[in-house]
Amino acid sequence: LRAHRYASAVLGNLGASFVGRGAEPDWVSARQIEPVGTIPYYRNDGKEISLVAAGAVQADFTCARPGEYEVVLQARSKPAVGVYAEAEISIDGTSVGVATVPSPTGIVVSVGRTHLADGEHHFVLTYTNDLYENGEDRNLYVHAVGFRRLDE
Repeated sequence: LRAHRYASAVLGNLGASFVGRGAEPDWVSARQIEPVGTIPYYRNDGKEISLVAAGAVQADFTCARPGEYEVVLQARSKPAVGVYAEAEISIDGTSVGVATVPSPTGIVVSVGRTHLADGEHHFVLTYTNDLYENGEDRNLYVHAVGFRRLDE
């Protein structure tokens, strides 16, 4: 923690601006997420969902504290023709946003912001840009969907 504060002070004095991580998201893990219909070659080992063909996955979740949330995706992807996988997340039928997952190793990307009322909700994550071309196969691998409270 001391080194983090020191680095922040040095970078701040040099004119850098950055946003801290904020609160840790509440995660809906791969084991809680199910496919929507039939997806070719779909696999979920409880830690990672393999979307190697176009399709959507879904889950129900409960919001205990109403407020503004950042929706984040913990995932990795395999590019094809220089483009990484994209995912759209909708909550209760309303699109929150589309995110590109620009890494072959697991990262967390922001999808968008939304207001959640307390109670039950439903999200759908759709893999939007599947491609197989000239031996290159774009794929999306989902680890979790998270909700980071913004209005503490």
